[in-house]
Formats: sequence, C-alpha cells, structure tokens
Amino acid sequence: MIAVVANDPVAPELLRFLVSLRRHSKDLRVRIIPFNENNALCRAIGAHFGCDWVEDDLSRYDRFGRELFDDDPPQQPYPYMLGKIRKLWIFDQPGPVAYIDIDTIITSDIGLILQQAMKKEFDMSFASVSNGWIYEDVVEAAALLRRTNGFSSSFLLKRTNHLTFDAISGAIRKNRPHYQQVRRRGVIDQPLLNYALDQLPFSVKPMYELVDISSDTVASRDLPWFKASIQSDGKVLASGKPVLYLHAVGKYKHSREYDFLFNGHLVEGLFQIAKAKPELGQRVFEAIRHWIHFEAEE
Repeated sequence: MIAVVANDPVAPELLRFLVSLRRHSKDLRVRIIPFNENNALCRAIGAHFGCDWVEDDLSRYDRFGRELFDDDPPQQPYPYMLGKIRKLWIFDQPGPVAYIDIDTIITSDIGLILQQAMKKEFDMSFASVSNGWIYEDVVEAAALLRRTNGFSSSFLLKRTNHLTFDAISGAIRKNRPHYQQVRRRGVIDQPLLNYALDQLPFSVKPMYELVDISSDTVASRDLPWFKASIQSDGKVLASGKPVLYLHAVGKYKHSREYDFLFNGHLVEGLFQIAKAKPELGQRVFEAIRHWIHFEAEE
C-alpha cells in the first residue's frame, strides 16, 4: 500500500502523480490522507484512479503538531502547514506502508521494487537524502550531524509494526528542549522524523542498499540528466538501473526533460478524466491550466 497527502490547491500534483503511478503499477493500493478539509476535487480525482480516502480521525497528529509548533511556527501560513504532520498516519497502520510526496512522478514499477525491498531486514527505508533540511549548523547538533541518516521524507517505506507514531512522538517529547534547539528552522516533517529516528533503536536503511538501484538514481534532486535515459513508456533509467521517481525540486526542475515528463502527465490525466467524466474533466482543466508551461528554447 502507498499513502499520500493531498488537498485541492495541489490537485494537479495529485493528478500527475496518479497518472504516472497507474502507468507502471495499475493495481497498487493507494490511500489519500487529507492535508485539510479542502479536498473535494482530490476526492473525485482519487476515485477516478481507484484510490481510497482516509476517513480516520486525524486529530492526534494535529494535536501533536500544535504541541510542537504553536509557540514557534515553522512555516507560514500557520497552522496550514500542519497537514505535513499527517503523513505520520502511516506509522499507525499494520504491515508495510510506503509514503510518497505527490510533487513527484513515478518512473518505475514501485510495487515490484517495494516487494523486493521488503524481503530484507529493516524497520524503515528512505529513497533519498536531504541533509541540509534537518538540523541547524549549531554546536548542539554537532553529534547528530555526524551520525544521522539525513533522509528526505519524500519517500518512506515502513516495513514493520515496531516503529509507531507513539514511538516517534515519544522520542520528540522526551527530548523536546534539545529538539527545539537543533531542528532546522522553517521545516516540519524532515527534522521531526530524522530526530526521532536518530534517538530510537530501529533499523533505517537507504533504498539503494535493498534493491538494484544506485544511490544517485533514487530521486531527482541530483539526477544527472545527461546520464539519464527517458523511455517511451515513461520509465527513466540511469546507468542502466531504474529511477524510482522524479521529485519536483532541485536544479533540473526547469529543464526541458522535466517539462516534458511533468506537464505530459498532467495533459494525459486531463484527457483520461475528460473522456470518462466531462464535467469532472472541466473542473480538472480549470485546476491545471495555470500549472502547464513549456519554456521556449533560446
């Protein structure tokens, strides 16, 4: 199962994510966690692609976020950004669950790769690193900076039931003064998850140690496009190995390849929905029209 977080302001991101996912993994179960209550269009898009909406009471995650950030908001507008905390829902679910940020497109058979990974021993895996977005460069964080996994929270795979929300929130609460000293200002989920896992006795491994991919091809943050091969079926290879997904960040964000892949999935999704449900297609068109841009060559 894969979980994502979404609401209507980012409905175009959900659309292109689901188009790319279904291209490669048609039957993989997807559950959508509401970022907040503004989600009518995302519900309709998700239903079209066979996704389930999480109807659980999410107040425990909201309370935890307010406990940490009401007196020291990490991002503006606040408390809007507390929706990021809701991804911790995956740690309350039985069995393996993957979480993926929706500002990505899938470029491989995620279901197959997750099956391969889960044959190994670990509690949680991550797909890419994000060292600069976790701890401040302060004396109090020096020991953590030397030993942290420094993972990005854009792609996580929880394999066991040992790592729970109670364990994560408990590690933060137990060390809250220290956490508030060292966490990267302006960021919510990555400092929180990394700090908790740096305190807890769980096995955390990068995805490239578990499956046949290399560390520089797991995500797009530092993907060298001149080494990447874009396939006609939407797959991307680098050094002959699959790229799991492309993340809408980093210096390649405005490349022609980026526009081709990301905007192409938006257009494909629009046509798929408009053909089946014209009224919904018009709503989707209004949502995505300002997202599509192709930069002219100089």
